[in-house]
Amino acid sequence: MAQHAIHALALGCLYALLAAGLSLMSRAQRSLYLAYGGLYLVGAYVTWWTLRSSHPIWIALVLAPLLCGMLGVVLTGIERSVQAWRSERSQLLWGLGILICSMEAYRAIMGTYHRKVIAIDSHQIHYLGPLMLSDMHWLVFGCAFGCGAWLHGFLTTSRPGLALQAGLEDQDGGRRWRGLNPSYVTAALGASLAGVGGGLAALYLNDVHPEMGLRIMHRILCLAMIGGLSNLRGVVLAAFGLACVEGIAAPMMMDLPFPVEVYLLLVLLMVSLWPLSKPELNKKHDASPDRHREVTLDSL
Repeated sequence: MAQHAIHALALGCLYALLAAGLSLMSRAQRSLYLAYGGLYLVGAYVTWWTLRSSHPIWIALVLAPLLCGMLGVVLTGIERSVQAWRSERSQLLWGLGILICSMEAYRAIMGTYHRKVIAIDSHQIHYLGPLMLSDMHWLVFGCAFGCGAWLHGFLTTSRPGLALQAGLEDQDGGRRWRGLNPSYVTAALGASLAGVGGGLAALYLNDVHPEMGLRIMHRILCLAMIGGLSNLRGVVLAAFGLACVEGIAAPMMMDLPFPVEVYLLLVLLMVSLWPLSKPELNKKHDASPDRHREVTLDSL
């Protein structure tokens, strides 16, 4: 049980890093950014290709965020250049199309097979009492904590970060800061975090496959249904909670036909629709404005 908790903690750090990047991009796009799964897949593939070419890990963890950051800026520029894509439905369809195209491009280049990413010797295991911690645990903990601490410090204490947050709330105020559009800066930051998360996931899970982007979007939808994506701190806490539930429930659900995140998504969907099945709640909600209106008239 304790070993599963360590695995859940590592997944929580990884999900929190991805959730922070997605929260930034969703705030800039004003909608759920489904293309995030495609950027995550690109980061995993770049990591696999770099290590397969006998390069060290740090090169993979630098190339993945750089390439994904540039792709995020390019995709944002294409989306902003077409005025017809400004609606929320068009943005969702655009992101879904990018996700599907990335999966099909991976299949065309690599095939449908799962690729193993062997970067660190599996025998390098450290014992902490009854717990076993591999080097991949320390790598995920260190990178996720370092990126999260830097992002928090950048957004809350630095002048560019405060100006960026102001620009996300007011686009005009963001453009006046050194002529930078906050949407492009936020897209670069969020896409870079997607690249780092994809690379760490490839290293930690030792697996790269075409469905990586789609499976991470299942978890992202779970996060969106739990606490939304507008609050950065809330979505990070929701990511840790989701990882704990997944890490504990995954060994019990290994024989089921679908991954554990699919069942979590279905449960959250049923819970979100549960108040709609109670007519008395709807009646109370409908009656409350009338009562408020009567009190207002009496007071007049």
